[in-house]
Amino acid sequence: MSGGEETKPTIEKLLLTAARTKYWAVLYGTAHPTTACRIREFHSVLSAWLAAEPENRLLLGVVRDKFLHLNEFFGKGNKLIRSLTEHLYLLGVATISFGPQVPLPELLVFFDFLHRNSGEQPCEPFEEHLRRGGVTGISINAYNYKELLSRKTIECDGAKVKAPGREDFLLKSLLTSNFTHDEEAERKIIEEIVNFPELLPVVIQRAHASECVGGPSTDPAGEDADKTISPEVLRRVFHRLGGVLGRLPEDRRKNIFAFLEAGIENAGEAPKIQEAPLDLFIAQSLADDCTGEEFLNLLGTVLSVEEKTAGRFRKIFETLAVKRDASDSLLPSLSGRVKESIKSRDYYSLKTWETVEKLLLSRSDDKYVAKDHARFLERISSEEFRNGSGTPAVPIESPLLATLAPEERYRKAVLILLDILGSADQEEVFYDLLGEIRLTVTNLLSRNELPLLKEVLFGMDDASKKVSRERSRAIQEALQKTDFGHLIDFHLSGNPAADTSGTILSLLSRFAAVTTLPVLDRLLSETSQSRRRILLKMAVHLGPAAMPFLRDRLAHPRWYFVRNICYIMGEIRDRQAVPGLLGATRHADRRVRREAIVALGKLRIPEVVPPIGKILLEGNLFSSAEDDSVRIAAANALFMIGGTEASAYLHRGSRSIRVPVREYCKQLRSSQGATG
Repeated sequence: MSGGEETKPTIEKLLLTAARTKYWAVLYGTAHPTTACRIREFHSVLSAWLAAEPENRLLLGVVRDKFLHLNEFFGKGNKLIRSLTEHLYLLGVATISFGPQVPLPELLVFFDFLHRNSGEQPCEPFEEHLRRGGVTGISINAYNYKELLSRKTIECDGAKVKAPGREDFLLKSLLTSNFTHDEEAERKIIEEIVNFPELLPVVIQRAHASECVGGPSTDPAGEDADKTISPEVLRRVFHRLGGVLGRLPEDRRKNIFAFLEAGIENAGEAPKIQEAPLDLFIAQSLADDCTGEEFLNLLGTVLSVEEKTAGRFRKIFETLAVKRDASDSLLPSLSGRVKESIKSRDYYSLKTWETVEKLLLSRSDDKYVAKDHARFLERISSEEFRNGSGTPAVPIESPLLATLAPEERYRKAVLILLDILGSADQEEVFYDLLGEIRLTVTNLLSRNELPLLKEVLFGMDDASKKVSRERSRAIQEALQKTDFGHLIDFHLSGNPAADTSGTILSLLSRFAAVTTLPVLDRLLSETSQSRRRILLKMAVHLGPAAMPFLRDRLAHPRWYFVRNICYIMGEIRDRQAVPGLLGATRHADRRVRREAIVALGKLRIPEVVPPIGKILLEGNLFSSAEDDSVRIAAANALFMIGGTEASAYLHRGSRSIRVPVREYCKQLRSSQGATG
């Protein structure tokens, strides 16, 4: 299809069908009969579209609230499409490609991922899920739509282009841009270099090719003017790269420095850039504005690069280290790195940092770069040194050394306090210990030392079950005064690590009697949709212990909060929720009624069948279309609960005077017959 007027209605119909399919898939999963019907409908529309396209391919850009196709946006303002695009956007999908053929089973795999990852971080990358499911007709990409087409990062079959294409893109960007007001262009350049460090020698070679980069041009209007990389561009690119290197794993940093040094040495006699040799210019740009810790990361990586080179880059970093130490001492950070190397039993790292420490302590600027010390630094990066030459006969890395580390000693001291707390004979000693532990809990919270915090709080809770009633009450009061709100805020602050997230959720669940109210209060006041999803997950993780607090809030005046409470009660799947949810089915707002019915269906308790069946059979010719959604939810709840009585209600519902309800019940009964 081509042409704006002919394409627009067809593409909008296709996108709307996809959005409706996603809605049902997320709500009920791909095994539900209605979802399966929607997926078949979408497959039919998509297949018709692909058959009419010259390349049998549909390429869509994903924006937060709309799709981009060709050069037009579609779907803005439509709630269903916005829900689909935002879901894809949060999963990191910037461009999605269908074709040349998309079998129905591949669409099932695609929508199944959306169902399993609606409201939390995915357990695996989207593309990995598609690959594992054998999907070849659907591909996703983190590059945005226009960038993908302009850079030609993928061909029609999804294959990556060869390296020369990347070199052309990189050099073209460096030659034609100054990045002064274009942070995005600079970010793309850095991303390309980090992912493909073999391009660095190309950049250095082009910088070296100019007779005097940044100097007066002999032919400013000639062809050479277009081949000169601006010194400011080089400085900004390597400055930005230096900031990124500190966040990369050590092996990737070493790989980048290996290509850097190889490029510099292959360039031979380096030209001057702003009165500095090219290699010095690059090193200064990398280290500019680095903190002491960041600079040490760079220095350690430069020293450990395994390539056999003349070491020009290392010597430059030696000089920069001495100059930096004169104004901003590196020695405290170095001492910390020596201790960390001992604890981790990393002999090579230990010797590297000890050597740097001794050199900084004992050498002036001039002596530091003398030949003997250059040879010494060459030796510590040699194969002989890495194989253990020069290590002491009696290793300092005793198995007991790790147990003497300050962090481990602190942890053991805290756990000893807990042991004594449970066996203290004198009341005065007990309350002194409890006060000390309360201070420890506050300190652990402020430093976000969550694993040890979990040990302490769980230990206090266990101890309260083994002491007298009065002492148990004192321990529980101390636990109730813990600032669990800090843990909730930390969890909401921005994607903590998976192990940290699990620790927080287990703490909130263990002390649900104290943590439920803070979670619900934040859920009520939170305006961010993504944070509300996290809070809903927290509340569900609290489990049955939170049920009394949830029931009390079913009478809250704000309908959307009550709807969230119904959702939480349904996800916890505890029988205590039945009376409250049945009451919510009579709520004034139909959205709350609908969510309460859906939650009752999740509980799968036979005794709720009669009241839900009564809701299904309510209605007359004058009922509103909005109320039909409530009765359809009731039919679906009966289908999920199952049983003879539920089937009887669905049979009666298939004769409803309301057409949507009647057809839906027929479809569910047909599905029951097929599975029976």
